[in-house]
Formats: sequence, C-alpha cells, structure tokens
Amino acid sequence: MSIATRDIPAAIPDRPAAGVGVLLAFVVSLFASAFLLFSVQPMVSRMLLPRLGGSPAVWNICVCFFQAALLLGYCYAHWLAAWSRRRGQVALHAIVLAGALALLPLSLGVDAPPVGSQPATWLLARLMLAVGAPFVAIAATAPLLQHWFARTSHLQARDPYFLYVASNAGSLLALLGYPALIETTLGLSGQAQLWSLGFAATAAAVLACGVVALRRARPPAAPADAETDAAAAITVLQGLRWMILAFVPSALMLAVTTYITTDIAATPLFWVAPLAIYILTFMLAFSQRPLIGLRALLPLQGIALAAAALAGLNGTPTAAGLILSLVVFALTSAVCHTELAQRRPNARRLTGYFLLISIGGALGGSFSALLAPALFRGPFEYPLLLIAACLLRPPPPRLPTEARENWAIRGDLLLPVVLMGVAVALLWAESAAGPEFLRPAARIAAVAIPAAVLLWFTGRRVRLAMALAGCLLLPMFVDASDTLTITRNFFGVHRVRRVPSEDLIVLQHGTTVHGMQGTRPDEEFTPLGYYDAAGPFGQMFAALARRGAPIVAVGVLGLGIGGLGCYAHPGEAWTFREIDPEVERLARDQRWFHFMAGCGNHPAVVLGDARLTLAADANVKYDLLVIDAFSSDSIPMHLITREALALYLSRLTANGIVLFHVSNRYLDLTPVVARLAADAGAPARHLFAPPIGAALRSIGAEVVAVAAPGGNLDFLGDSWDTPKPGAALWTDERSNILGVIRWR
Repeated sequence: MSIATRDIPAAIPDRPAAGVGVLLAFVVSLFASAFLLFSVQPMVSRMLLPRLGGSPAVWNICVCFFQAALLLGYCYAHWLAAWSRRRGQVALHAIVLAGALALLPLSLGVDAPPVGSQPATWLLARLMLAVGAPFVAIAATAPLLQHWFARTSHLQARDPYFLYVASNAGSLLALLGYPALIETTLGLSGQAQLWSLGFAATAAAVLACGVVALRRARPPAAPADAETDAAAAITVLQGLRWMILAFVPSALMLAVTTYITTDIAATPLFWVAPLAIYILTFMLAFSQRPLIGLRALLPLQGIALAAAALAGLNGTPTAAGLILSLVVFALTSAVCHTELAQRRPNARRLTGYFLLISIGGALGGSFSALLAPALFRGPFEYPLLLIAACLLRPPPPRLPTEARENWAIRGDLLLPVVLMGVAVALLWAESAAGPEFLRPAARIAAVAIPAAVLLWFTGRRVRLAMALAGCLLLPMFVDASDTLTITRNFFGVHRVRRVPSEDLIVLQHGTTVHGMQGTRPDEEFTPLGYYDAAGPFGQMFAALARRGAPIVAVGVLGLGIGGLGCYAHPGEAWTFREIDPEVERLARDQRWFHFMAGCGNHPAVVLGDARLTLAADANVKYDLLVIDAFSSDSIPMHLITREALALYLSRLTANGIVLFHVSNRYLDLTPVVARLAADAGAPARHLFAPPIGAALRSIGAEVVAVAAPGGNLDFLGDSWDTPKPGAALWTDERSNILGVIRWR
C-alpha cells in the first residue's frame, strides 16, 4: 500500500520567506477549527440526551459518529491534496465551506425515536442529517492547513507536524471550557447560534490561509527520484501499526467513559474528561519538545496496568477505581500517541498519515460504541482493551542464550497461571470460608504477593497481558455463577442475580441494584431495599393513608421490577413509564419477579422516555407522581429541571404530590430539587434513611416530596425536614453538575 500526496516543493525559494504573520494565521485558524470541532460534540450530545432517556450510550454513539465524520473529512482532505492543484484545492474547499454554512444554524428537531425502533440507528441518522456536512467540512481543515503550510516558503514548512499542537490545544480548550464555562453561562439555543457564527468566521480565516499559501508558495521543485519516493512511501505494515496505535486509545476512551457515566451522570462534565485526556496526550506527543518520552512512560504504564490487575483481583472502592481507570487510560494513550509521533513519516505523506490514524480512531470508537454491545453481554471490552494495551508495549530484549529465551517464553504462559492459583488461595484464606487464624495474614498477602509479582511481570508484555487477563476476567466469571440472566442493549447491561446470603433475587443495571425480590415464603409481594416499608417510600404511603384523601391514580417514572406497586390499594390506577423495553420484559418474568403480576392492580406500562410520554398524555392527573427513573446510579438530568417540574405539577390533582427519588453515591441532588420547588413556589420536604451496614435489604433511600404551589406537606410529620435550596437553578438549557458532586 502506498498513500501519496503531490510532492511538496523542496527547492530554495526565489521570493521572500513567509514570516511570523503567516505562521500566526495558520495557528489561529487551526486552533479555531479544532475548538469548533470539539465544542459541537458535547453541545449536540446534550441536545439529544433527553430524547433517549439520558442514556450514557448517547455520548458514545455521538463520539462514534464524529470519529467517522472526522475520517470522512480526512479522506476528503487527502483526496484534495493528492489530486487537485494548489488553486483548485482552495477554490473547491471554499465551495464546500459555503455549502456547509448554508445548512446552519444547527437544528436537531424535537422528535424522539419511535417505540420499538433501534435508538442507535435513529441517533446516527439524526446526527448525519443535522450535523454531518458542517462537521466534515471543518474536520478537513487541520490536515489541509498543515498541507498548505508545508508548501509555503516559511522556514518551518518542512516539518508542519508541530501545528498539530495548536489544533489539539483548541480541542482541549473546547472540551474543558464547555462544562466549566459554556454550558453554565449559555443556553443550548445560544450555544448553537454562537457556534454557527464561529463557523462562518473560521471558514473565512481558513480560506484566507489558502490564499496566503498560494502567494507565499515555494516554486516547483525537481521531481523526486525513485529511491527517495520509495523511502517516503507508506508500507502496509507501517499503516497497520499506525491504525492499531490509534485504535486502542480511542476504544479505551469510550470504555472508560461508559464506566464513569453509567454510575455518576450522563453529562458533558464526565463526557469530556476522558476525551480531554485523549487530546492532551496527543498534544504532548506531537509537540516539538515532548515533556516525557517512551523511556519514562513505559514503566509508569506498566505500574498502572499492574495496579489495574490488582484492583480487578481484590476489588476496589468505586471512586478509587474511577481514578485508576483514568490514570491507566491516560498513560496508555500517552504511550500509543508518543509512538505514533515518533513513527510519523515525511511531510509529503502528511495527509495519508492522518487519514490512517483517523481510520484507526474511528474503528476503535465503533468497536466500543457499536460492536461491543452487540458482541458481549457484559462489559468485557474494557479488560480486553487493557490486554491489547499490554501487547502493544515494546518486546523485551532477547536473553543471552537460546535456552534462557525459551524458558522465558514458557514462563510468559505458565507464571500467570501460577499467580492466579496463589491469588485464589489467598482470597479464599481471607474470606469467611477460610480458617480464622489465617485471615489477618492472608489479607496482607493477598495484596502484597500479587502486587510484587505483577510489577515483576511488567518487563515482559505477554506475561503481563496474561496476568491482567486472569485478574480482570476471573472475577467476572466468578460473578457469573450467581447470575440468572444477563442482557445488554442501548440503555446498558441488565443482570438478574441471586444473593443467597440474603435470600434475594435482584435486578442490577450497571453496578446499581434497581429492585429486589425476596425468596422467603412470606415475601413474594413485599417491597424491599429502597422501597422498604420502614424507609422513605413506606413512610410516604403510610402518611398518605393517614391523611384520608382518596388516592385514585399513581404515576411512576421508571419501572425497575415494579416493587412500588405493592403499596397500591384496591381501586387505584397505577401507571409506570419506562424507556427500556428490556426492563419491562425482565420485570414481567415470573421466574424471578412477581410484583408486576401480583401488585399494582395490574399496572399499565407506557414505553418511551418518561418525560416525553407524560407530556403527550395531556389529560392525565395523578394524586402521586414518583420520579424514580434511574440510569444505573443517576437520575437522567432532563428529569430534574425547571421545565420538567412544571410538567409534573401540571399533571397533579389539587392535593397531588411529586416524590423525587434522589439516592445517589456521587451527586447531592436534594438542593437541586429544593431549588426547583422554591422557584415554582411549591413546598418541599426531605427524608433520608441511611443504609444500615452492607446488607442489600437495608440499602437506605433519600427522597424529596414537592406539592403543588399553595399545597401543604405538614401531614408528613416531623421526621421530614425542609431542604435547603441550592444556588443554581437547573433548566433544560443549562445545569451545574460541579456544584452537586459529593467530593468526600
């Protein structure tokens, strides 16, 4: 394979060399185009998020689309550079930019995917129609500008790769600035208008650079000889290596993003953190003087991979696991991107080089966002990508003798097996099943011995990969022994598992339990966990019963396994609204769960985004409306905004109540709901029942009750306190998640 562009002139110019002004024009244009590329991604994803129930998969699918669009832009740039002459390149790109400008401002419509359709397909089609052309046009800018600059008479034109740093700096500033500044100060409509104006200004700057490149171009050079041309050609193996080095960090970025957003919140702040790390490592790798080289990065990555293996084997608190996953991803990206930078070709092959990198990145994004959910029922892509990262490390130096080398190769396969055997024995010894006198020493040994051995393994990539595979995949297979069924779709991984120690069967979404069914004879229709009779939900229904006002209709946003329906009294009409058809199928499966069949007076289930379907039912009125729509451990953000509360209040009867379930390990959502209630002039009360120990049956819950303006919640009693409103008012246009993170 040989990917070529027209030869970059090499002759000594006979006109004045391009100066600082020319360089500055190219730097500013590259910076601006990259800023536009990476600010539109969280903006558009944020616009589409409410249409798909706040699912964390929205961002991954969007990134997958944008990577594919970036690839298309690079293909166009490569074709333009290879087959069009200088003036033709500028003229044709001017037409493309003008056509894209005619499609602005961005408009994504107001509809949602039809019930029963494939959300990913709908999302990709909507992105292609609404954003595709402008994104592709601006995506071609980076390689085109670098190609044009390389043809100028500037002294640094022979190695234009340093301009990649300006491009990455614009990308990084957009990613960091969006959640910190843009999202908190501008509404979505204002963001779209400002982005359109920025596109127009950047298009003009890019075309100005094209004109400058024509005026400051070096004169044609003599044709390169065959030997020089062959040396500059890109070989098949070289191209494959570039693509693989781009594939792994791209795929790992989305796998880490899924891990974070599934448990905390699907919001730009947590979307952009892994992407910002990804861009930062690119920027540092391609700088003229990299801050850190492979010699220092490889040991650090080895230590991080060993720590990930140890964490997988012994378990780790979620917050520590989150930080560790970001560290492993950052170091792996830095290693891959630094090697990419060191292997870059002659500037004559610049557009082909970036094209192949873009292909690898797009394939990586497609693997994590589209292929992995279809191939794996569980989140296996993350450990598989870490194993691939191990195998991409440089091979160890060959040992002095053939016999020692052969023994080392055998050790690469056998020693990880020995490590796993020792680790399993130590974990058994420290568990309740092991002898009590061994437990203290076993607890220390279960960490110290594997840690020391894994650090030793970092010198040999196959040995480390084998050990990592065992440490990360073995616990998954052990967990599978208690798993009754596991499914995966656009909305996440759902697992039904048995907990014999507590006589429970639970439905788990991601890492969060969404409902539990007791298996003891008297618990078939008893709500447990969050919905326990002694907890906030049980106290709410008990207080409603004492109040004496009849309950005619109850609505619940979010189904789980339907345990709340056990509080229904004869004659009450209960309606659950659930976006995920798979959740309803599991909840109705009487092999495991019985609430839908025996509770709630045969409740109705309305499929679709809860807020959208509620808005569509204009005539419905509820005496109690429960907001319990979790996406793993987090409420989708679009269900706790000013506009959402206004909708809920409009669907209440005169004495109706909205009950928000705000239990969350990472976000303190009580001030958010209290601020919404204060803005609406509605009374609010709060009740928190902390968990008791580690038992699932006593998991605890936190709720906020909001009555209609002018209503009264005094009947709830003194155990319910009045929550303090937060400073920020969340709306559909803007929110401030930084202010509600539980930092401890």
